[in-house]
Amino acid sequence: MKDLLRTEHLSRADIELLFTTASDFATEPLRSLSALSGKTVAIYMTKPSTRTRLASETAIAHLGGSPVFLRSEDLQIGRGETISDTAKILSGFCSALIIRTFAQSDVDELGANATIPVINALTDDDHPTQALADWLTIREKFGADLSGRTFVYVGDGNNVTHSWLLMGAQLGAHVVAATPPGEYAPDAAVVQRAQAIAATTGGKVELSNDPVAASKGASVIYTDVWMSMGDPESERIEKEKVLKPFAVTPEVPAETRTGEKRVALVPDIISKLTRAGLTVSIESGAGVNAGAPDSEYSQAGASVIPAAQAKQSLADADVILSVQPLSPATYAGMKSGAITISFLSPVTANESIDAAAKAGVTALSLELVPRISRAQSMDALTSQALCAGYRAALVAAELSPRFFPLLMTAAGTVTPANVLVLGAGVAGLQAIATARRLGAVVSAYDVRPSSADEVRSMGATFLDLQLEVLEGAGGYAREMTEERAAKQQELLTPYISKSHVLITTAAVPGRPAPRLVTKTMYSQMAEGSVIVDLAAESGGNVEGSVAGETIVTSGGVKIWGGKDVPSQLPFHASSLYARNVLNLLLLMVKDGKVTPDFADEIIDTATVTFGGQRRTPGGTSAKGAQ
Repeated sequence: MKDLLRTEHLSRADIELLFTTASDFATEPLRSLSALSGKTVAIYMTKPSTRTRLASETAIAHLGGSPVFLRSEDLQIGRGETISDTAKILSGFCSALIIRTFAQSDVDELGANATIPVINALTDDDHPTQALADWLTIREKFGADLSGRTFVYVGDGNNVTHSWLLMGAQLGAHVVAATPPGEYAPDAAVVQRAQAIAATTGGKVELSNDPVAASKGASVIYTDVWMSMGDPESERIEKEKVLKPFAVTPEVPAETRTGEKRVALVPDIISKLTRAGLTVSIESGAGVNAGAPDSEYSQAGASVIPAAQAKQSLADADVILSVQPLSPATYAGMKSGAITISFLSPVTANESIDAAAKAGVTALSLELVPRISRAQSMDALTSQALCAGYRAALVAAELSPRFFPLLMTAAGTVTPANVLVLGAGVAGLQAIATARRLGAVVSAYDVRPSSADEVRSMGATFLDLQLEVLEGAGGYAREMTEERAAKQQELLTPYISKSHVLITTAAVPGRPAPRLVTKTMYSQMAEGSVIVDLAAESGGNVEGSVAGETIVTSGGVKIWGGKDVPSQLPFHASSLYARNVLNLLLLMVKDGKVTPDFADEIIDTATVTFGGQRRTPGGTSAKGAQ
């Protein structure tokens, strides 16, 4: 065993050994259980850290050793006894020492006088254990060969920066530190030593004062907190002023699509992002239509950007969150390596996707989040379908000339409205539930018989047409043949003709909506009947429906074509959407860094562009997909 006093003391062989051992322990944990059997490891902190303490104690115990935590007040190091005396005492009782403190000289002196290994868990000048963990993460992502890639640190040129540069140089990587000049730049002597190491390993070490230029084409953008535990609070204002241009920032622009009232981020989400190490900017007025004024964003800790500065702010942002796809022009102005999260259908947003790929942007589409249990909290299609289904029932009630509920009055009995819902997915079930609450008699049909129990649980009647089951992947229905569609239309017609309200909700992301109802079918409905087509924007379930318009047929039937329906409930639609976005974004955040991990099924499936190309799940570029 040997000391780990400074990052620069680690040779390439040392680093490779540590990486290999860590990987072996992770893949075969039983091998690690006796690595420290019979050993006592002291943990001494004058600069406390909950994470470091828990990680150290847990790791030592898992390796079969016994951790002993020592507080600064437990020892007389450098006070009642010399550091050399403390080193000798610890050496007599312990097998190793982990120290987290302020002065690098204290660690060096302990290492010089102890007969046991001394491990530097952090000083004001160096942070080798953090560097090991982070470069191992990068290795797991990109493999051992880091050539042809650029790894950029953005922020304060502190101890983490020093370790980042030194270890990157030792690994033969191209590393860049983008920091403010002057006191926030990395120590010149450390930079020189890193450059000297890089000269022997084929690496490259560069400095920059321009975070945007430095980040272009980067494989990894790395950052760190500006305020460390133990730093005086008086430094915060000055640091925030100087370092704000070097923040890794999610940006929330105002939506530009006509009629879009939702916003991608609501104020009560801001604190969750700042706790994750991110800073948040939002275009002025972006949340007004969703009931979130600029003042609430400011109070929550976000920076409100005037509309006149939004273009530049978007160009500087590392992450951009929106509801609708960004315009091709917006993508063209973004920096390479930036990340976007929005609805971005490969069918309806081809120009935006092409622009994102050309700009080197990593674009994630919420339509493509897989329908698996782990991704439920990120499933924006489901949350917005919930809003659409609720709104559909309300629109139907508003347009109908009839009462929905049964009423017993002195003037006589009012019979309830008959409502038929086609499609029993999330939107359909919510439409059923809302129509039932309004008092209507509701029946429903879906090509998937498995939905029958869900329909009945809402108090509705399920129509069983005794047709072929069409259950497809992800819970969606499969496409039907022309013969199957004609038979279904024939069997549905009697039920439609007796309904006062028809609500259609059948849609599959990325495909045109299936045509469920023809003019012939609804021509038999009574005058004053109402049809609500939630799928009008994707071609329509109902013949003749027009997105965003209400058509009245010659027979007096009103056909309402839905357009951006969730946006008609902007407050709660935005709140739900923002939580979906938050959960997806946090899946990519670690220690203030946003890095997509394509080994994760959710990220892999949802990402439509990366590295200058369109991509398919599994990392295949669109050009190579068969």
